Amino acid sequence: MGAHLVNSTRGKKAEVFCWLERNQEVDFVLRSGKDLVSMEVKSWKDEATFFGNVCFCRSLQTQAPDYCIAIEAIGIYTVGMEI
Repeated sequence: MGAHLVNSTRGKKAEVFCWLERNQEVDFVLRSGKDLVSMEVKSWKDEATFFGNVCFCRSLQTQAPDYCIAIEAIGIYTVGMEI
């Protein structure tokens, strides 16, 4: 997953990184200009999938991601974030 994201941004004005603060994390953050997307990847269904995304949004204070994407064993979900 990570390799695909990094390879797909080559030659484009986009960056891929992860976010970690204390014990909260976001697996992948994609930024292109003002567009921001956070992604969590889980190999199981997890009730707390978006908690890392919520902490990430709060840490930004200036811009919440346009979308948060959760990729779980049972499907892919997108959620617009309002913090």
